[in-house]
Amino acid sequence: MLLGAVPAAMAQALPAVVQACRTESDEAERLKCYDREVDRLQAAPRPAPSSTESNASPPPRRPRTAGGPASGFSARITTLSFREGGAFVAALDNGQVWTQFVSEGQVRIRVGDTVRIRPLLFGSFLLVGPSDWSTKVHQVQDGAR
Repeated sequence: MLLGAVPAAMAQALPAVVQACRTESDEAERLKCYDREVDRLQAAPRPAPSSTESNASPPPRRPRTAGGPASGFSARITTLSFREGGAFVAALDNGQVWTQFVSEGQVRIRVGDTVRIRPLLFGSFLLVGPSDWSTKVHQVQDGAR
């Protein structure tokens, strides 16, 4: 379910900074806004659980993501091509192929670079290249052959 379709009662429980992302008209910018604000919220210190909360069952385990554990993985770029509009398509030495969601200007990765793919919220992924350059990507081919 998209956040824009969240029932009013549930939306009111969301922090104002997350609700503000709903006003962004550009889809890519809206997703960046959500990811940025949710990452900030998750990084904020949390109060210790009360005695009643400590008896609650643990939260469900997060499923493993495409291509590896929830912490992500590293691989080397074997081929790099570009789609119409400038977004790149990168084949990795593990057989996976990943593509950039939207071209974000100059691509700062090359064939032979080792990159890290790490999961973000809502099933999205971040490719981190040399010098910590990063961009959002999605998998277009699994490494299983």
